[in-house]
Amino acid sequence: MDLNLKTLTRLDRAGGCPAGVRIGQAMIGALFLISGALKAIGFAALAARLSQMGLPLAPLLTTLVIIVEAGCGAALFLAWQTRLAAATLAAFVVPATFLFHAFWAADAASYGNQLNHFLKNVGLFGALLAIACTRPSADRSACTAQVSQPEGSR
Repeated sequence: MDLNLKTLTRLDRAGGCPAGVRIGQAMIGALFLISGALKAIGFAALAARLSQMGLPLAPLLTTLVIIVEAGCGAALFLAWQTRLAAATLAAFVVPATFLFHAFWAADAASYGNQLNHFLKNVGLFGALLAIACTRPSADRSACTAQVSQPEGSR
């Protein structure tokens, strides 16, 4: 399989997304799907952490976090309702980033790690916005990104 720029930007046979967009959506979806699954496995620890942070209804909040991460992650991975899934995750990432990666309040030992996670989430937010703003096609809300054709190839 030749994964060059031409291959990744070519529209798929259904006239939907270029392969690179679908691969990117699936990879971001996998990140959130796995993260949600790991949170489900460590449910008690996450609920206790949220409770220690003073967040109300920690078990309910933990359940909602798992549903959003795993559910929206699966939707992106499967290219189903991608705009809604990405917009939901984008709205989720902002408060999660400020709550859990407050590098400005971190001690010297964890400052770099928290800054790295904060910046990673800023990048994820940007990617999720890009997906959320991509026009859906008739094919199960998969995007129809506008790809310019080289001159003479039309």
